[in-house]
Amino acid sequence: MRPANEGTVSHASPRLPGRKLPGWLPQVIGYAASALCLLWVLRGYPIGDLLPSIRSLDWRWVALAIGADLAVFIAQGWRWTVLLGPVIRLRLWRTVQAIYIGLFSDQVLPLRTGEVIRCYLLAHWNDLRLSLSFASAAVERLFDGLFMLVTFLLTASFVRGIPQNFLIAVQVFGGLIILAALVLVWVVKRKQAAHAALAESRWSATLRHIVEGLHLMGNRRTMTFTGLISILYLVGQIFSVYALMKAYGLDLSFWVAGGVLAII
Repeated sequence: MRPANEGTVSHASPRLPGRKLPGWLPQVIGYAASALCLLWVLRGYPIGDLLPSIRSLDWRWVALAIGADLAVFIAQGWRWTVLLGPVIRLRLWRTVQAIYIGLFSDQVLPLRTGEVIRCYLLAHWNDLRLSLSFASAAVERLFDGLFMLVTFLLTASFVRGIPQNFLIAVQVFGGLIILAALVLVWVVKRKQAAHAALAESRWSATLRHIVEGLHLMGNRRTMTFTGLISILYLVGQIFSVYALMKAYGLDLSFWVAGGVLAII
């Protein structure tokens, strides 16, 4: 007798590999979409009026502005590395990479989404708690807010005609920054009290990790170094604006560039 399955055995035909998109195609599609968006934005714009202005630029100053703008974010990466130094040892290149990815994301996504993206990437690449990554970014922005507030107040003392509503908004913003700074100092100096205040929270475990991280980051050496790099970060941004002013032949001082940046 023949086996029951004799004559019914089928040989499966070999599976053909699926067709893969060429590696260059997504990039071409992305650049083409960007070019179309640029053409749509510039539709009806008198390009002919723009070209003489571009030709009159001093490109040496433009190159300096570009270099300063790039260096600003390297300084930010250095600051982030220093700030998280007591918690985890980070590589500068990876930190700068996360910042630039977040920066480019902000160009296409709303609501400063790049800030979230850079924090996530830093945490993902370095096996760092996401909550600590966000906390360190908040400390960064606290330094930036304090320095920019001082810069704006100095600018407002010399510039006349700034809208009153704008001044009120800056005062409210400044009050929130000062309040946040006081909370940070309290958490750093009174770690046990902060732990006790968070004991009843449903997020107590996560918040305790944030308190521990802020306590480590809040030592005098780290905060001083972070503050100095923050000044360098601010000066680099001012110099970028100043170099562009020079490129356009505007005879304005470095301090005017600082005022323009503060208002922006």
